[in-house]
This record gives sequence, structure tokens and C-alpha cells, in this order.
Amino acid sequence: MSSIHQSLPTTMRAWTYSRRGTPREVLILTPDHPVPPFPTGSNLLVRVAYAGMNPDGPMIMSMVPPLLSKTRTPELDFSGLIESAGPSVPKDLVAGTRVFGTINPFTSSLLYGYGAMAEFVLVNANDVVRVPDTIRLVDVAGLGAAGQTALKLVRVAALKSNAKVLVNGASGGVGTLLVQILKAEKVEVVATCSAANVKMVESLGADELTVEKVIDYRKHDPLHEYLAAAFKGKPFDAILDTTGSQALYKNSPQYLYPDGPCVNVGNYEGMLRTIWNWIMNIVRPVFLGGTPRRYVMHSTPPRRDAAEELVKMMMKGELRVLFDEIVDMEHAMQVSARCQALRRRTSGRKINVTNS
Repeated sequence: MSSIHQSLPTTMRAWTYSRRGTPREVLILTPDHPVPPFPTGSNLLVRVAYAGMNPDGPMIMSMVPPLLSKTRTPELDFSGLIESAGPSVPKDLVAGTRVFGTINPFTSSLLYGYGAMAEFVLVNANDVVRVPDTIRLVDVAGLGAAGQTALKLVRVAALKSNAKVLVNGASGGVGTLLVQILKAEKVEVVATCSAANVKMVESLGADELTVEKVIDYRKHDPLHEYLAAAFKGKPFDAILDTTGSQALYKNSPQYLYPDGPCVNVGNYEGMLRTIWNWIMNIVRPVFLGGTPRRYVMHSTPPRRDAAEELVKMMMKGELRVLFDEIVDMEHAMQVSARCQALRRRTSGRKINVTNS
């Protein structure tokens, strides 16, 4: 272990920023950023092979300033090889082990500035999972945050087999994984996306026809009026919203069973508006204009057991991560700017950045 430590460089390439703003305004490729310290306790130092970029990255960059660290590295999802391990790490996580994971957004990222857009990252052993030899590192680089969010959406909704579910925003990073997880659990899915992504979303459930219908939300605008007409008398058991549409929830009594939840993880109407809607949707009584349907929002901190469940699904052929392209680290800033544009269109899958 010590020989590995001695061979480590003291600096590394990393994309960093030191103030809030858009990717083009604040991101800098730093050639001599300090390598994280040698791991202690249950921490691991991972040599990053691929970093998963997604449309939420630029949102965090524009809203949350660095706190304890003067500079910060963006993005949370990664895959790579363990470089060195602290003394309390499980014995199966040794140097050279292939892993993927998600950097904890509330500790490693928010407080200390660690991110996936670097050659090395320091993470807790609980935030990574071994990658089986049959799975490529590039295929799991973007699985962590989106996959665990999709999995928790399904668990929070507490769905039964043969339930009928509306997935709003099915072509994004969370949405594409959500449709596949629902398919594996024999749930009937009605999905929304743009016309350009209809065939792709249909393909996620085509072999067992679990995607009953894919709705072009632009063609059927306003969406809630179309749903009220198309599913009158055939309501959904749950709505799983990856975009955060207040109108979809407000009008849900027209197409959602009385005991069916509307579970939301999106904030495409803006963070402050989403927080306000969340509070009002929970506390406002029906006689004062509240909606008589259960509204749920949740956070998804990284969990090792959830990541392990996702890997098992991949090994059984039930799950695959869709990513648009693989780019070199030098082009990450342009890609991050594109992710920002994708987020404004309420769609967009992962883009993986390689350090090789």
C-alpha cells in the first residue's frame, strides 16, 4: 500500500471552479490541482477512468458555491480503479479493484470540493461498488445518481405488479432507467417525452410491450388536458415525475386514483419554485385549494445496497445506461455547456468523459 502511495503524483488534471456561474463562465482545466490526500479510515483513493456528466451538473455549479474548499470539481458519478485504500476498508476493495460510485453530494462534494471530473477522487468505501468483469467501466460511469434516484422512485411509490404508471420525462438519465426498472417489475408504463425520443423510449420496453404508450408532450400541450381526456375512466396507480411539473400534479385527480401518489424528483420549473410547490402541495388543505392526491418528494443520498441492486439488474440484462457519447477530458467544458442546454429542454442522457 505504501509503495502505491509513494508512486502517486502530487498534482493531477482536474476541471475546477471557484465561483458560481455557467460552465463557460467558471470552469477551468487545472493541470496541477492537488491530488486528494492518502486515504485513512474507510476511505478510498480511486483513479477515475470515466466520469458521468448529466444535465443537473451545471445547475449545481450555478447555484452552490464552494464552502470549505477554495475550489471545487464538478460532477458526482464515476468509474475507475482503486489506487489505495484506508485501513478500515472492506477486504474485497483492494488496489486495482474495478469500481463505480457516486460522490456524496453533502460531504465529499459540498464541503471538500471533490468531484468526478478529475484524475483521482477520494470517496468513502460505502459509496462504491465492485464492477463485475462482464461489465465495462464505461457502461456504469453514469449509473450511480440517476440509477439510485430511479430505483428509489419505484420503492417510494410502493407499486404492485400490473400497476399502471405514468412516467413524465422518460427520455432523460433518470427516466430511461426508471422505465427499465418498471419493466423488470412487470409494471405497465405510459411515458412522456419529445417526438425525437419516442422510438428510443419505446425500445426500452418493446420486447415485453410493457411500455403501453409514449406521449409526445409537445404535441399534446398542455399535457394534463390530454391525459384527462385520454385516460378518463382509466386512471394511473401512480405518477412518477422526473421533471417537476406542478400542473401535472395539480390536475392529477382527473387521471390518478385517489390513493395513488405523485412522486417527484425534478425541479425544471426552478429550484425555489419547486421548493415552494413542495411545501404548499403538502400543507395546503383541500378546502383551501389543495389537491386531493398524495405528493411526495425525496432526496437520494448514495447507498451501497442500492448500487449493488442496480449492478445485479445489469448482469441479468434488465438494465443498461444510455449515454450520448464519450469525450476526452479536454472537451469536458464544452460538454458541460451542452448539458446545461439539454436541461433546459427537460431531456438529455449521460455523456461520459474519459481520462484515458
